[in-house]
Amino acid sequence: MDQLLESSGARMFGLIKKKSNPGLGRERFGLFHMLWLLVFFGIPLLLLIFNSLKKYEYGQFKPGLTIDNYKNLLFDSPFPGALYITLILALTVSLLSTLIALGTIISAWLLSKKVRNAILLGCTLVFFAGVTQRAFALEFVFSDRGLLGLLLQHPDGSTSLLYSNAGVVLAYLPILLPLCIAVLYVARKEVSTIFEDAAVDLGAEWQSVQIRVVIPLMKPGIIVSLILPFILVVGDVVVVDLIGGAQVFTSAMQIIDYTKIDDWGTGGAASVILLLVIGLIIWAGSTIGLGKRTGEQ
Repeated sequence: MDQLLESSGARMFGLIKKKSNPGLGRERFGLFHMLWLLVFFGIPLLLLIFNSLKKYEYGQFKPGLTIDNYKNLLFDSPFPGALYITLILALTVSLLSTLIALGTIISAWLLSKKVRNAILLGCTLVFFAGVTQRAFALEFVFSDRGLLGLLLQHPDGSTSLLYSNAGVVLAYLPILLPLCIAVLYVARKEVSTIFEDAAVDLGAEWQSVQIRVVIPLMKPGIIVSLILPFILVVGDVVVVDLIGGAQVFTSAMQIIDYTKIDDWGTGGAASVILLLVIGLIIWAGSTIGLGKRTGEQ
């Protein structure tokens, strides 16, 4: 029976492979798309790179281009450590949010369609409250006056959540979980019941159907669910400032500090490095997760 199910799964995945779009960013863009990318991404990126190669004194450009901003940033500043903390936080939040959302969606499909729609509606309504308001509410919950703060309060009166990396991760989960649930809801809805019914007819149990049929077919949505929280956490300063305080220092916070002292060159260099790191991680993750196109596709 297992061999029959595997061969059937292979045939199903072969059909999906031909119809799916496992690559990211490899389609041919039309003129409108190229102009859109040039205006809203290309030109700002070029200006950012230009700023990163200039020295500023008293808010003015110095003549010539230089890479001193990059050298100072990488070898004589706390930026590498801040970047490391940022990536750890972003990857942790991304993985936890996606895993919890995936479990929620898989379990929700055991319920009626009305209940599933109610879950989606609830996740959508959450976005009507801004991130700042939700982060401020979580700061109160984590403080010594809040529920979690009181439960986890130390004898000295401090809490283990507020102003800590763990508190920042925990604060991001209720903020980003609705987004991941909405993305995975759409991905789960796109899975055809034909493949599930075929697996059940071949004798597969519910857990086996979810692991070997449903989740693989949800892979594009899972990749998107991993990418979105990662990008949002890397560039966010609201939650880090309110929950992490001075104890959690990220790369985005350091970029803001550079702009406050009019060090636009170093801030631009930090932004370019951050963009490169984010791009490489997303490219590597999407390539490994979705796979490369083959001649059969």
